[in-house]
Amino acid sequence: MEVSSIAAIFASEIVSGFDLHKPEKLQSLFRPYGDQGKSHFMMLKELMFEKEVAQETFSHFELKRYHGTFKVETEVAAPGDGNDLVLVLATESMDDENRFYPRRFDTVMLKNEVTGVIWDIDTTTPASPSITIKLNDQTDNFGLVATGDEIIIISGAFSEGSGQPEGVVTGTVERNNDMQIIKETIGVTGTEMTNQTWLKLAGKEFNSYYWEGQAQLDYRTMLKMDGALTFQKRTVNSTMIDPDTKRKILTTEGAYQYARRRANPLPKASGAFDVPDFDVIDLTLEANHVGNYICVQSGPTRYQNIENSLKTYHNDTNISYAIDTAQADLYGGRPAKDSVINFKYFTKSGRTYMLKRNSNFANPTTFGATNFQMTDWSLFHSLNKFVDPENGKYLEEMGMRYKKLGAYDRRAEVWSVGGAGMGLKVNQFDDRNTFQRTHIGSQNANGEKWALVTVS
Repeated sequence: MEVSSIAAIFASEIVSGFDLHKPEKLQSLFRPYGDQGKSHFMMLKELMFEKEVAQETFSHFELKRYHGTFKVETEVAAPGDGNDLVLVLATESMDDENRFYPRRFDTVMLKNEVTGVIWDIDTTTPASPSITIKLNDQTDNFGLVATGDEIIIISGAFSEGSGQPEGVVTGTVERNNDMQIIKETIGVTGTEMTNQTWLKLAGKEFNSYYWEGQAQLDYRTMLKMDGALTFQKRTVNSTMIDPDTKRKILTTEGAYQYARRRANPLPKASGAFDVPDFDVIDLTLEANHVGNYICVQSGPTRYQNIENSLKTYHNDTNISYAIDTAQADLYGGRPAKDSVINFKYFTKSGRTYMLKRNSNFANPTTFGATNFQMTDWSLFHSLNKFVDPENGKYLEEMGMRYKKLGAYDRRAEVWSVGGAGMGLKVNQFDDRNTFQRTHIGSQNANGEKWALVTVS
C-alpha cells in the first residue's frame, strides 16, 4: 500500500459524504471502531439546527484509529499565566520512522480543560520532537504537565488565506462567537490509483480506495467540527497570528465551554444522579421559562447512571413516553431521523426529556482519554427556538452556523489537485491530493436555561 489512500476523480465529481448518503449509511461507514466521535455535530445536523452566516464573528492491513492523542515524554513545570507550553513528544506517540499525529494548528486540550493551538513543531532531533502550544486565552495557564500526560486534539484552526495542512493517512498495525476554519487533506500516488479494484455504489463506479479515503477525510473533518462545537475555547490572545499569512486565527466557543460560563452548575459524584435531581433541574428550568423539550446529552458513564436511576421510576404512572409527539414537533415525525439521533424519551413534570448518549465523550482518542472526565458529564439544554432581535428570525438555542454568502458555501468544500489521475493535471508530481475545508461556528444562547452536570 502506498503512503496515501484516496484515488482521484474530477474535482467537479467530488462530493462530501456529509451530503451524499443518508445518515444511516454514514454511521455504518464510520464504524470500524464503533462510534469514533461526531455525536454532537450529527445530532445538530439531523435536527437541522444549521444556519448560514456571512460574517466572521458570530491492506491485510488492520487500520488504526482515524484520530489520535499524544503524550508527554518528560514533566514540564507550569509555564505561568499567558505563556506558551513547550513539551517533548513521548516516544510511544511516534512510529518506528519517528512520524507522529499532531500537526501545526491542531487545537488541543489538556486534562485541566485549558485549550491551545500547536504553534510550532521542532524536529531538529527527530526522535524527540519539541512541540510549542500557544494558549487560546492569554489569561489561562497550562499548569504542570506530568510525564505521560495525554493531550487530546479536539479540532484545528487556520487563518484566512492559509494553505492546507500536511496530508494524513491512517496508519496500520451575541454573545459573540467566531467562525472557525477547519482543514484536512488526503492524497494518493499515481501508481496506487491503478492498483485497486473498482466498486459500484449508488449506481456509480468508484475506486475502492477513494471511498475509504473519502470516508476518513470526512470523518476527521467531522471529528474536528464536533470538537469545535463542543469544547473549543474562543481565542482571546493577541499573539495568535499566523506567521505565514500574518492574519489572526479565530476559534469558536463550543457548547460546553459556553455552559461552563453560563449554565447552572450541578456537580454530582459519579453514579449519584437520581430522580430527585430532575426535580431540581426542572425548577431551574421553570424559573427561566424554558419550553417543553429538554435534550440531555450525556457521556456513557453518566447516561448509564441516569438510565439506571429511571429504571424503577418508569413503572410509575406520572412518567409517560412521548416519542410520537416529539418526532412531530421537532422533525416532522420522520422516524429515520429519530433512529439516527437515537433519543430516549420520557415526560416528567410536564416536560419531555430526550436522553442522548454522547459516545464521543468515551472516545479514547478525544474526550474519553485518560484523566478526562467527560464520560461522566451531562448537559441539559432546551431544543426550543428564540427570536433573534436583530432580524426577527427564529434561531435555535444550540446549533451550528456555517459561512455562506450568495452561492458560495463553505460548509463542506472538497476539491482535488495533482499531476496524476483523471482530469486536468496542474503540477508535475505523480500524485493527487484531495482537500476539505469547513468554516463553522457554534451557536449557543440562553445559557441560564441550561444545566451542566459534572463530576464533583
